[in-house]
Amino acid sequence: MSAPELRDLLKKQPFVPVRLHMSDSRTFDVKHPEMAWVTTHTVHVGLDADKEYGIPSRVEYLSLRHIVSVEPFETAAS
Repeated sequence: MSAPELRDLLKKQPFVPVRLHMSDSRTFDVKHPEMAWVTTHTVHVGLDADKEYGIPSRVEYLSLRHIVSVEPFETAAS
């Protein structure tokens, strides 16, 4: 996946939460557009966000070339 493709997906209005499927079979859920930061070759995904403030407790740095698919998903809050 290219950086512009992912950036456009995350900026889509209204935002739809997405699940990133990686080449090593891991998945990462982006439940809010502010929880993913796209760079030229990576996406930084904020995880385990604090319920009160929405601040992630950790970040995973993912290579864009290892994202094999992206799918929309429903969250409990939607």
